Amino acid sequence: MTSERGEFRALKKLLLFAGFIGGILLSVRIGALGGVWSFVGGLGTVAASLVFAYASYRLFAREPLRPPIRRYLLRFGVSMSAYVVLLIGATMLHRHGLTAGPLGYLIALAPALAILGTIASMGFYLAEETDEFHREVLIQSLLWGIAVTLGAASVWGFLETFGKAPHAPAWAVVPIFAVAMGLSQPLIARRYC
Repeated sequence: MTSERGEFRALKKLLLFAGFIGGILLSVRIGALGGVWSFVGGLGTVAASLVFAYASYRLFAREPLRPPIRRYLLRFGVSMSAYVVLLIGATMLHRHGLTAGPLGYLIALAPALAILGTIASMGFYLAEETDEFHREVLIQSLLWGIAVTLGAASVWGFLETFGKAPHAPAWAVVPIFAVAMGLSQPLIARRYC
């Protein structure tokens, strides 16, 4: 009986992950159509990520969605949606040569403001979370994200300095951090369960 439940649980995880990857791939494909479809595809990736996070929590957590996590997902979703819209909009304006002069600075900084909102949402979640287990998992995953980001930036920086790697834009550290932090969370949580 337990073996069947374990197999069913593994199947649910596999199907959820496959659905997430399918949603991301579909969103990327739609975004590649260009124009307004870039916005649709970009927002689709945010939606797929939020649905994956919410569904994972609902399917595999042994407790209901707590208010701090609900607020975090809402803040994160709003700031990432703003990031996607501002980034695609700024990129389109730049391609059409509309970023010259002082207005260009505002257009270039707009996506960064949304990223700062995303970072703030993590800080608010950490401050609002009262469950020690969830706080510990978040803190450790933040540390792993920082470690991977600093390590990758250092290695790449030296390779770039000696002409062994192409230039990487500075904004790339945020996605590297987010991926490392996100991948470390279930591994850290599993260690305690």
